[in-house]
Amino acid sequence: MLPLGFLDGAQPLHILCIGAHSDDIEIGCAATLLRLAQSGRRLQVSWVVLSAVGDRAREAQRSAEELLGKLADLRMHLAEFRDAYFPADFAAVQDYFAELRRQIDPDLVFSHS
Repeated sequence: MLPLGFLDGAQPLHILCIGAHSDDIEIGCAATLLRLAQSGRRLQVSWVVLSAVGDRAREAQRSAEELLGKLADLRMHLAEFRDAYFPADFAAVQDYFAELRRQIDPDLVFSHS
């Protein structure tokens, strides 16, 4: 395995995780996130779920906390876009990401797709 040079450093490694639904991040990159958490470098994880309403929002929050709660500085961003309507809501989704870019400056970005 090749070493990852960005794991060395005193500053927290800021990771942006983006999922369309409340379980996409866990399915797509949980093992990688856990491996990075074991590296010894402090992690700051921005956990973005685009379609998280009601029970699904609570599921996303709980799952992220159970996965990384004690291993990283976890910052949740739960949006309420309608599932399967992202193309129809393109302008609103684009505005959402524009606002995220003002708030978040990640070192790494992970997505499920």
